[in-house]
Amino acid sequence: MPHSSPTQPEPAVHPVSASLEAILTMHNLSEKSVSKAQRRVERLTEIIARPVSLLVVAGFVLVWLIGNYTIETMHGGEYDAPPFFWLQGCIGLLALLMDAIILITQHRQGQRAEHRAQLDLQLSIAAEQRLAKMISLMEELRRDLPNVQNRYDPIAEAMTNPVDTAKASSDLDQALRETDGREFET
Repeated sequence: MPHSSPTQPEPAVHPVSASLEAILTMHNLSEKSVSKAQRRVERLTEIIARPVSLLVVAGFVLVWLIGNYTIETMHGGEYDAPPFFWLQGCIGLLALLMDAIILITQHRQGQRAEHRAQLDLQLSIAAEQRLAKMISLMEELRRDLPNVQNRYDPIAEAMTNPVDTAKASSDLDQALRETDGREFET
């Protein structure tokens, strides 16, 4: 195995590899905090969210109806007479449980999406601030170079200042309120 000499630089990590590693680290940290109960609920959601679930429910209803008809013809009585009160109760309970399972899973996914959106917002603000600083440095360099004609560029000058995120957010809220108000007026 060859030795690296102190004068040789370490091989650079490709930006995509570094990004993937950061994403995996963030994902693994997020997954470590998930309880066993939450994992079970999410596994149930994966099972319920398959097309075969529809076939199982339809098969259950069909078996119920055939069984009810069979009991009626063989024994003269009905297990669950139309409008099938017990079948409706079973389906209602099943729907309630499925809704709860899906809502629990969606809640966690929503929390994860909110966390990612906040991270994305923070990174966007940091990138915008860095870009403004780079433009400022480039403008300063342009003014300092003797062989470059010094001219005033109002767009570049405006871009040297980072965006006021609080004002931008307030302006967006105001514009959305005005748009929503117009939609209801018509």
